[in-house]
Amino acid sequence: MNPITVPEKMPSENARQYAYRVLYHAIMTLEFPPGMQLVDAELSQALQISRTPIREAIVSLVESKLVEVHPQKSSSVSKIDLDAVEEGVFLRFHTERAILKEAIKKADGNSLAQLHHNLEEQREALENQNPPA
Repeated sequence: MNPITVPEKMPSENARQYAYRVLYHAIMTLEFPPGMQLVDAELSQALQISRTPIREAIVSLVESKLVEVHPQKSSSVSKIDLDAVEEGVFLRFHTERAILKEAIKKADGNSLAQLHHNLEEQREALENQNPPA
């Protein structure tokens, strides 16, 4: 298993929430690439928590379609479903476009000025190759 960046557990989270947060982040940032096997014993050792919260977090990740469980074998990070990505991009594009049109209809002069200011800041950041975090 790849070495993992292990953030500190927040006081407000239980072990399952901590495991979920760490695994989710590792998957979404491709620190755990698609197809990588998830070994609960290794994850348990890396996060310094028992295997039960790791397994519970993996179940939640399965529900989110980010992890696949292979019975009697192992768990692995799901491969990227390109059809789902394409559908998500399509939905997001059209939803955001509709929301923007509706917001513009309802916006007053100050709101539109702020929108133009934000867009200008984005253009400057891109030109300076310094996009916001």
